[in-house]
Order: sequence, then structure tokens, then C-alpha cells
Amino acid sequence: MGGSDYEEAVLRLLDIASLTQRMPQVEAALAQLDQQLTRSRQQLWQEPRKTVLVMGISPFSHGCDRYPVETQSGTLGSVLQEFTHFPWSKPHAYQGEPGITYLSKQQIAQVNPDVIFVQSYGGERSLESSQYCCWRSLKAVRTQQVFEMPQLWHWGNGTRLLRLTLQRLLPLIYPSMVDSDSSPSRPVSGLRQRELCDRFGWNYREVAQAARQLGLTTHDYLPQKTGWRRQDALYYPPDEPSA
Repeated sequence: MGGSDYEEAVLRLLDIASLTQRMPQVEAALAQLDQQLTRSRQQLWQEPRKTVLVMGISPFSHGCDRYPVETQSGTLGSVLQEFTHFPWSKPHAYQGEPGITYLSKQQIAQVNPDVIFVQSYGGERSLESSQYCCWRSLKAVRTQQVFEMPQLWHWGNGTRLLRLTLQRLLPLIYPSMVDSDSSPSRPVSGLRQRELCDRFGWNYREVAQAARQLGLTTHDYLPQKTGWRRQDALYYPPDEPSA
């Protein structure tokens, strides 16, 4: 069950569906998730992007000044980077937990995020606590845009986490989010990996297996195979400008 990224989460769920003979239920759930993503894109396409950080805090991390931070390759980060400015990346040679890197307070302060989601461990309080007065210079702390994460982020890497992200976190980042029926509509031309495979009539899992046999990720394999460009987790035709 290891791994990260939206596409990996979908592949894992499809594998489980095949093993448990629940493919119709899983396909319906994935279709619902795709609809949520599309609605969120339509609602937020005019919003200026806020810089968002997802991190953990504990007595150990505070003592050694090393905080776990979600990156673009994490399951949650792979979705947040589509809707926010999410500059946190994992060094290529860095081993350890998928999708997680460790940063110091100074490295975080250099980015100075607008919104922070924090998961506390060991009874620690959030960054707004007087115990962590050294964080008060951060914009998110000064504007009271620090939110405690539910106890699921650090160990969650599935599609349920993605649904919760869309339902709970995005409205906290963008309070102006409204019901999709009254939001300005914008056609979304970019496709996700599954949608791109469907467009070409390919089996998504077979494409992923072919990529792995070549030692490539699906992110690298599909642009080579189709000529489509990838930006912000979406794929665009060669002759079409990205969003």
C-alpha cells in the first residue's frame, strides 16, 4: 500500500477492486472523484493562488528543527498543487517516506505560506500556540490561517484522502468557494491520466505496467507516447495552450 501521488492512489484502488471483484463500485467512486475535481477547477479558475503548506509538528521536530512537510509528489500535495501555489518538492535522491520531506523553520519562513495545515503529534499544540512564538512572523500565523489537520494526513495515501481534501480543505483555503451551480463555468480542456488513456482507448493499468517496464513513471511515459504536455497534473494537446 506504499506510494504516493493521485495517479498511484487510483491504480492501487483499481488493483484492490480487481482482487475483491468490486470494480463497478470503484469505477463509480472514481467517476465521482473526477466530478469533484472538475467542479473545483471550475469554481477556482479565477481565484489568485494562495501559497499552502501541509506539515506536522511534535516535540521531536520542534527540538531538532526538522518538520515533516507534504510535497508535490504526495497524495495530498498532488491535488493541492493543482489549486494552490504549492512549491514544496522532494529532492530526487531523498529516500524515506513517499511524498514527504523534512524542512527547518527557516526554510519554511523563506516561502512564508498564506495558509498552513498542521497535524500535531504527541499532544502538541498548533503553531499559533504561545509555546511556538517563534512562528509568529509567518503570514499564515499572523492572519490566523493555521488549521489543525485531522489525524489522517501523514498516513493517508488513498482516494478517500483526496475526497476529504476537496470537501474540507479547499473551502478553508478559498472561503469564496460557492455551490458549483452558481459558480462561473469554464470548460476544462486538460485531462488527467485516466481520462487521457480513455481518450486513446488504452487500459490505464496496462499503460502503467508498460511505463514501469521501461523504468519510467507514467508522468514521463505518457508525454513520450502521446505528445501531450503535462502541467499542474493535467495533460494538454501539443497545439493547445495550458491553463
